[in-house]
Amino acid sequence: MRAQGEKDISEILAGRRAALILATAGSLLAIALISVVASLDRYMVADWGRRFGARFAVSVGVLFLMAWTGGGRLAPSARRSRSFGVVVGAVFAEVTLVSAALLGSASSLLFERQPLIFDVEEGLVTLIAMTDTPAPAVPRPAATILLVRDDPAFEVLMVKRHHQIDFASGALVFPGGKLHAGDHDRAWATRVLGWAETRVPERPLRIAAIREAYEETGILLGRHPDGSHFAGSVGAAAARDDVATDRRAFLDLVAEADVCLDLTALTPFAHWIAPAMAIKRFDTMFYIAAAPPDQLAVCDGYETVDAEWIAPGEALRLRAAGERTVIFPTRMNLQLLAEAAGALDAVARASVRRLVTVEPTVIQTPDGPYMTIQADAGYGVVAVPLADLN
Repeated sequence: MRAQGEKDISEILAGRRAALILATAGSLLAIALISVVASLDRYMVADWGRRFGARFAVSVGVLFLMAWTGGGRLAPSARRSRSFGVVVGAVFAEVTLVSAALLGSASSLLFERQPLIFDVEEGLVTLIAMTDTPAPAVPRPAATILLVRDDPAFEVLMVKRHHQIDFASGALVFPGGKLHAGDHDRAWATRVLGWAETRVPERPLRIAAIREAYEETGILLGRHPDGSHFAGSVGAAAARDDVATDRRAFLDLVAEADVCLDLTALTPFAHWIAPAMAIKRFDTMFYIAAAPPDQLAVCDGYETVDAEWIAPGEALRLRAAGERTVIFPTRMNLQLLAEAAGALDAVARASVRRLVTVEPTVIQTPDGPYMTIQADAGYGVVAVPLADLN
C-alpha cells in the first residue's frame, strides 16, 4: 500500500514537472510574441479586436481538447495529476493560441515590416501600421524622368503602370525605375555626352533615367556623332524587350545605333526618399528634359500599359475626379511642374531651383494621421490626410 502511495506521489510530481515545463515554455514564447506585437502602433488595435474575437472563439474548444489529452498523458493513473494537468494545459493552450491569433493578425507587419499599403488600383490608401522598432529598409537608388514638350500645349509624358507590377500598380507615373548594374559600367564614358561635366554619383542615375524612358516608352535621349538628335530606328524599337529583361546590355544597343546618350539634356528636378516605415524604399532622383522631336512614345505592354502626353494640370484634374490614380510623389511633382508656362520654362525653373531632398513623414493630428514634407522643399506647406494620398 505504501509502495503504491509513493508511486502515485512520484507520478503526480512527474506530471506536475512536465506540465510546468510545458507551461513555462509556452508562456515564454507567448510573452515574446506579444511583446513584438505590442511594439506595433496603436492603429492596429482595432483591427486586432475585430479579428481576434472569431479566432479566440475557435481556440476555446481546441484548448480544452488539447488540455485534457495533454494533462491525461502526464500521469494517466493519478487523478490529482490529471486535474492539475487540465488546468496547466488549459492555461498553456490559451496563452499559446491567443499569441498565435495576435501573431496571425500582425504576420505581414512582423515579417514584411509593411506599415503602409498603397492600394493604388482601387485609389485608396490604407494605414496598416507605423512602427519605428524594426530597422528601416535601405532605400534603393532609382531615377525618373519628366519628358516635356510644347505641342503646342505644355505636356509631360506619363505612363500607366501595369496592374500586376508590385510597385504603384495601375498608377499614372513618370517613366523611371531602379538602377541596374550596367548603369555603372565605366565603358559608358565613350558613349555619353557630358561624362566629364556630370558628377560621378549622378552618372549612373542619368543613364538609368534614359534607359528606363527607353524601356517604358521607346524614347531614347541620344545624339549622333554629328550632334543631331537620334530619331529612332527599327532595331532600337525591336530591342526594347531584350534590354528590359537583361537579355541584352543597353550599352551594346547604344553602341550599335552609333549614338551617345545625352546626359547634358537632363536637369535635376527633385529628389525624394520613401518614408522610413515603407516596406519598399526608393531613393529617387527626378530629372526633367525636353523630349526629342521625332520619336513616338509607345508603352512596353509589360511594366506599362499606356503612354500619354498630358498637361500637368489635366493629370491633376483627372486624379481629383477619380479618373486616374496618382501616387503622392507624382502628384506633388505634377503640381510643381504645373507652375511653369511651358517646357522650356519648366527646365529653366528646375535649373535654378534649390534641390532639397524630400523624405515624407507622418504626423498625428486631432483629425487623424497626415503625410507631410519639409516646408522648404519648394512645394509649399504640404499636409495630406493618409486616406487622401492617392
